Amino acid sequence: MTVISSRYAKYSKYDPRDGWQYTMWGQGAAIKIKRLHLSTQTTAAETDTGWDLPAGSFVMDAFIKVITAEATGTTKTIEVGLLSSESGGDADGFLDAVSVAATGLVKGGVTVTVGGTETFYAANPTKGELLRAGYIAGTNSGSDFGLYQEKWHDTDSTTARSVTWTAGSAQTEFSGDLYIMYMEVGTHE
Repeated sequence: MTVISSRYAKYSKYDPRDGWQYTMWGQGAAIKIKRLHLSTQTTAAETDTGWDLPAGSFVMDAFIKVITAEATGTTKTIEVGLLSSESGGDADGFLDAVSVAATGLVKGGVTVTVGGTETFYAANPTKGELLRAGYIAGTNSGSDFGLYQEKWHDTDSTTARSVTWTAGSAQTEFSGDLYIMYMEVGTHE
């Protein structure tokens, strides 16, 4: 453990299955990043990653590092969320139809379009609803830029905790790492 100051500390460890795991904490909370390896899917069915979010935590973000891009699948996208069969589950609650057709870092968000009259939020967001506080599409007319706001997901707001991913179609090449950034909060004293 490396102490950064008397209030905050940083800790990292190597796990042969998951690689490096990083944690930073201070004043009763720890920010963690969980890495989950994803690879080819023979169907477009929701798949449990085998990892559950801890109770009393807040999911801050989710993103994917595409290692091998999908080239032959009909729909080269994936979704990440919470198991839909659990109460409050949303299979695309963190990432909604993000492209895995190219290698590199993929984050959810919204498309910003520069029009002749206005710069506005245009296409449906790829940030899932559990991490999105609001979205209203704008138009290319004066002062109609739309609305896009993100939020954290409180794991205590639903009983769903199982992190899942769903391929847009059967995928034969895709390989990547899913990163879930979350804050684990200590108990009340």
